[in-house]
Amino acid sequence: MLELTRGRLPVLSDPAVMEWCGRLRATPALRPIWDAALASELLALAALRGAAPELCLALTDTALMRPDLSLAPQLAELAAQIDEPLRTQLLTAAFPKVGIASARVLVNDSRLPVRVTALAALPVLGMDGAPELRAALSGTELPVQLAALRGLGEIRDAEALDEVALFAQPGQPHELHKEAVWALGRFGQPRALPLLQEAATSESPALRVSALLAIAAIPGQEAQMALGALFPEYAGTALEGSYLRALLELGASGARQTLQPYLVHRDSVLVRRSALLGGLLGDPAAASSLMEWLPVDPRNPELLEALANVLCVDFRTLPDPAGTYLAWWRDHSNLPPADWFSSAARGSGFNLPIHFAEADAQPRVAVAELLKV
Repeated sequence: MLELTRGRLPVLSDPAVMEWCGRLRATPALRPIWDAALASELLALAALRGAAPELCLALTDTALMRPDLSLAPQLAELAAQIDEPLRTQLLTAAFPKVGIASARVLVNDSRLPVRVTALAALPVLGMDGAPELRAALSGTELPVQLAALRGLGEIRDAEALDEVALFAQPGQPHELHKEAVWALGRFGQPRALPLLQEAATSESPALRVSALLAIAAIPGQEAQMALGALFPEYAGTALEGSYLRALLELGASGARQTLQPYLVHRDSVLVRRSALLGGLLGDPAAASSLMEWLPVDPRNPELLEALANVLCVDFRTLPDPAGTYLAWWRDHSNLPPADWFSSAARGSGFNLPIHFAEADAQPRVAVAELLKV
């Protein structure tokens, strides 16, 4: 099979080359005797057939059946000759085969596109690529620094926090600042919160959204409190939806808990916005605030949608939805909120026990019924 392969692939059609590569890779006995000369031949052909991405990837994968450090320069040449996104796909597939020593050759290549793509592919090697990514931060080319920040975030290299934090300072170029904020969130370290909170109040909407999501990605009560403290910055603004998306990263329970203190705030705007968002999250704690607001603004579509969510009954298509909700509230406000849900479920044909949320309920039965709903 080796001798049949040498020198003959260039004259074959693309489908025939693809089929033969598959047969070579499916023959384990070839791996111990696969040689660098034949691998080099396949890599050269991959460069010629780069216009056919699947074939280029197949040829490269076959060439690297038995990785050899001597092939790294040719792999770099191949990467330089093909375009994105194929270049990133190729190196991401190749690096686990060739290992960190060969990947390091590409990371230090003289051509900027090869270096950037090699850095983008390094996370596939996990923490083995961390030293190269951290070293790249000290470079002067923006694409290199961006790729390094992204890579460090992808491998969650918390040891790089201080180095990455330098790029999350005010005054840094916007692209670097935004990427560094994203990486800090991936590290999951509460000590990054002050920088992230500062970014969440910046003038750039994109940076603010990145900072919100980064804070939400950090586990623990500190991050939840930091996100809650930012609610006045976003309530009623064009970025309120982005804030809600960040809240949902905490899970429904965490999102509800974060908003609940604002239901009793002295600022009526914050009370109403937190009640609306809490209503969208189905938080029964928001029901009283929503009902107090309803007589003042009985046709507000946001308010009526929140009520439909939290009370589990939808009167929006009736002639007088506000009056119907007020009458419903008079009759049901003294019941446990779980009963609102179970009543609505029964009305839709689901047999949810009316006291499914009580401590002595049978969890297995309740969960089974909830899944049906």
